[in-house]
Amino acid sequence: MSIQSQLELNALQQDIDEWINLILPADYPAKFPPPTAEKVIREAVLGHQVLKPHEYVILDCPVIQRLRYIHQTALTYMVYPTANHTRFDHSLGVAKIAERIGLALGLEPNLIEELRIAALLHDVGHCLFSHLSEGLIKQKFKTKFTSIKETPLFQDSSAGEIISYLIITSPRFKKLMENVFEKYNKKLNVDRISRLIIGKPKNPAKYAYMGDIIHGPFDVDKLDYLIRDCYFTGIRADVDVDRVVLACSILDRKKYTEFPRANLIIKKAGVSNLEQIVLHKILLYSAIYHHHKVRVLECMIRGIFETIWDNPDEIKYPQLKFEKVSDFLKINEFEFLALGKSEQIISKQIEAVLNRNLLKRCLIISPNYIIDGKTVEGHDIYNIGEEYPDRIRQLRQFVWEEIPPKFRTSLHQLWVDLPDPPNIDKDADRCWIDVGTSHLKRLRDFLPYGEWLDAYEANKWQGHVFYTCDDGCREAGNRAAKKVFKELFHLEFDQAATDGCKF
Repeated sequence: MSIQSQLELNALQQDIDEWINLILPADYPAKFPPPTAEKVIREAVLGHQVLKPHEYVILDCPVIQRLRYIHQTALTYMVYPTANHTRFDHSLGVAKIAERIGLALGLEPNLIEELRIAALLHDVGHCLFSHLSEGLIKQKFKTKFTSIKETPLFQDSSAGEIISYLIITSPRFKKLMENVFEKYNKKLNVDRISRLIIGKPKNPAKYAYMGDIIHGPFDVDKLDYLIRDCYFTGIRADVDVDRVVLACSILDRKKYTEFPRANLIIKKAGVSNLEQIVLHKILLYSAIYHHHKVRVLECMIRGIFETIWDNPDEIKYPQLKFEKVSDFLKINEFEFLALGKSEQIISKQIEAVLNRNLLKRCLIISPNYIIDGKTVEGHDIYNIGEEYPDRIRQLRQFVWEEIPPKFRTSLHQLWVDLPDPPNIDKDADRCWIDVGTSHLKRLRDFLPYGEWLDAYEANKWQGHVFYTCDDGCREAGNRAAKKVFKELFHLEFDQAATDGCKF
């Protein structure tokens, strides 16, 4: 670890610690429930489950309760009205599936309890608007997280996972968990639990499967959000979680000596169910995550943050300036929208979201609409996607400068949206299948996922240029965008790329 990485990590840890000390009373809980005081929670997707006192004492603390006010799929509820599920109920579902896998594997009770606690806490670092704010955090604090991810512990971790880890290991929260475990005579270890969230269990040679259950190619997080997102959006798709649970197994290192770790593997009988998961994940991308109205809502929220960061001196509420990582943890979606209405510089943008006065498409970027059989693949356009917000802004600026002045409203209303394709290839590469021979196979050997991705990118993937709803402005934006894409990327669009915008 470099000195700079250590300094950035220490600074972020201090920032998180200060927030924890602010939100979590030092004397929490005021009273411990008796050991027999279990609670039954019933929810729509996975039914009821029983919470032990050591679980719900932790679950009831303010650090976790804030997840009730963070939607699982950000602003998707403005497109699918019943998509009001939250990170809180998702965490409950993840805990239940983790327990079921632990029981199916025949794990010791204390290991199952650690899995459940890790599952309940796996999203504790999420902030308002879920993954949308995670992208904003990465954008605002790019240097910080790039440096922190150079450390071996966080090499493959997302910003949200790093924040979750630092919350759990912060002195006050860690002390709370240790006190709770001691009170109820639980032989559970906070350090082991925190490492499960980033998929780096201690002693991976023996316990790698624990990390895979919480943070693996087909982990309990994916199993829950796939069925939960389908259920609450009304998408007619399903995943046979029960069969996946039964297909789980622990790699036998005595049999497969070439493997250094005891990873979670899947029996061959469960391959068709994993195929079902991959197909439904692709379905959810086209139906929900890449839905153009969901994407434009996310662009509008990014536009609000962009306005704030471009004009920090005009923001009167300090909690809306988002100058530190912990500022994202201090406010929920409802508070953000309510306070934002009182800020003159962003009030109209906030009201546009609340009243669903959305930006409109002025160009559809699809391989189907590219003239002369050209495809987006292989062009520089793939190097300016979601992971490169600075390049996206530069591209927006180019389009903006091509729009005649009389049709310009605000750069914060002009967006070029180029969503990343589904990330199914990484999961298929990391998942091992026990076919009953002396060798394991990768899931990629069973699934033509490369062809599926190619088909998705060729026929379902769409990017967009969004602009204000005035038809004259949109038509001007359309002409400007087509000119820029032709000059920069040598892409020309069929008339359908304009007709689909419905001027």
